Amino acid sequence: MQAGFPPPQSARSQKLQRILCEAIAANGPIPFSRFMEAALYEPGLGYYRNDVLPWGGDGDYITAPQVHPALGVSIARMAVELDGSLGRPDPFVAVEIGSGNGALAAAFLDAVRRSAPNLWRRLRFVSVERGPAARAAQTWPATPGAGVEVVESLEELPDRFEGLVYGNELLDAFPVERVRGVDASFEQLFVDCRDGRLREIGLQPAATELRRYLERNQIELGAGQVADICLGIEPWIDALSARLSAGGVLMVDYGHDTPALFGPSRQHGTLVAQQRFVLSDEILERPGDQDLTAHVDWGNLRRLGIEREFMWAGECSLGVFLIGMGATEQLPGQEVAARMALRHLLVSEIAEAHRVVFLHRDIPGQAPVFGRSRLEPERGDSD
Repeated sequence: MQAGFPPPQSARSQKLQRILCEAIAANGPIPFSRFMEAALYEPGLGYYRNDVLPWGGDGDYITAPQVHPALGVSIARMAVELDGSLGRPDPFVAVEIGSGNGALAAAFLDAVRRSAPNLWRRLRFVSVERGPAARAAQTWPATPGAGVEVVESLEELPDRFEGLVYGNELLDAFPVERVRGVDASFEQLFVDCRDGRLREIGLQPAATELRRYLERNQIELGAGQVADICLGIEPWIDALSARLSAGGVLMVDYGHDTPALFGPSRQHGTLVAQQRFVLSDEILERPGDQDLTAHVDWGNLRRLGIEREFMWAGECSLGVFLIGMGATEQLPGQEVAARMALRHLLVSEIAEAHRVVFLHRDIPGQAPVFGRSRLEPERGDSD
């Protein structure tokens, strides 16, 4: 572990910990999801809702858009192809959920402006971001024909629209519940407070929604096995389904199919804390000072999407997605630093560990080719 880690707990984190302990003293232990929601999103105190931006070399982690604009360019190319498949609606609405400081959005908008003037004239871009500091940091290279809008929640999206919804490292930050296998059943893990310190305890019976999740996804936990379950995916995709009348949903994140995510090799779940580029299993320490992230259950998302009449186009690694969308075609004309950054992105752990999934619905034309199928020769698009 690097020198000087962990850093001292901030005054903001100490205040949040006191608030949580007071709530527990008054009402009893809280579900883990409530703790995680507060640790990440408590107004003014949570990790993503205070005045400190977590990205970049001076932050806690770096995401693909900070390394190179290739992801934004690739998503722009997907939008151009989807626009043609939809018959070029006016407006075509592009929504980035969890847009952070706007680095990915800026690359996406710049790529559309340069490569697809027809789409640019009809494009309406919506940035969805809960963090006030992140929203304040967002800047746009130019304004598309139908404008730019910045909102805090999905509920502020247009009632019915055609277009593309995308997000990078969004779903892994949804609050999760934690369960632990006990004999032939399981218990739910709650957060308690003793002597001012937060700790996990197991309680039964577990919430009915958790039992339903395990049954519907055919998950069996071994004795002592801990699993992280995100119940928030279902209302999230319900909100998207109610608003996206036709188009696609593209998500980039850490994740696995259900059997791999909940298999016997994962005895401790996937939830980790991250601060100053260091991963830690001290998930209850310094709430609000460190990020919390759990891998996404792509099998559950696939099942929920199909139930809501989305087509599941598939899953691939980020590296395959970028190459398939033409990222390497950008290399010859770039400066040395940019070429090196793109090459690093394509061979780094990010390129393999990050997965890209694509769902779509009600597309009258042929849906954009996705994943490894794009690596076949002679793929093309037009504006």
